[in-house]
Amino acid sequence: MGNFSIIAMLIVFYDLFKLIDNIFLEKKVKKFLLVDLIMIIIFFMAFTIFYIT
Repeated sequence: MGNFSIIAMLIVFYDLFKLIDNIFLEKKVKKFLLVDLIMIIIFFMAFTIFYIT
């Protein structure tokens, strides 16, 4: 259950980060897409690490 709670927290923080980015960095589309891509990569890396262990 601990792994699932950590994954849920990552999802929540990712959604909050995307929301903040959409509000404050609307004009910087390229930067938003780059940050979005990095966050997706980090999220999937964390997900696979927790899934394997």
